[in-house]
Amino acid sequence: MKSAIPYFRNFPKDFKKEIVDKIIAAVREGKNLQLVGLKGSGKSLLFRYLSSNQKILSDFNIYQIDFNLISEKSASAVSKLILEKTSQEESKIGTFEKKTIILADSFENINDILDDFLVRVFKAISDRYRDFVSFVFSVDRPIESGNVYWGKAIYM
Repeated sequence: MKSAIPYFRNFPKDFKKEIVDKIIAAVREGKNLQLVGLKGSGKSLLFRYLSSNQKILSDFNIYQIDFNLISEKSASAVSKLILEKTSQEESKIGTFEKKTIILADSFENINDILDDFLVRVFKAISDRYRDFVSFVFSVDRPIESGNVYWGKAIYM
């Protein structure tokens, strides 16, 4: 079955340049972002582009987590996955070698489990790794919950 999402082996040189530039500028400053758009607006495609483009993002480590694909949608499973990705990078040499970007694709799929526990986990990660890790959340509407700064919204 063919995917409804276009698949590019080679992306155009200036693919979504304005949004990519905003994302890069924000993560260089250590900020989290929310990439907001309707389903089918190209958020996942943009994440694929960011994950595969080593030229413009060579000074970052990039991890993409697709929340469509996780089998257990519970606060503890999501927390474990996020902690795994951040500590995996830190454990390489006891500190972060490069700035790390975690692309949280289809994050709206876990809104139902975005409880106090999970909010505290994101806050703890954001506080602990503030200078080393930035999250870019792909959502269909801005996240506003808890005392975590989920990041500025960039609209597709």
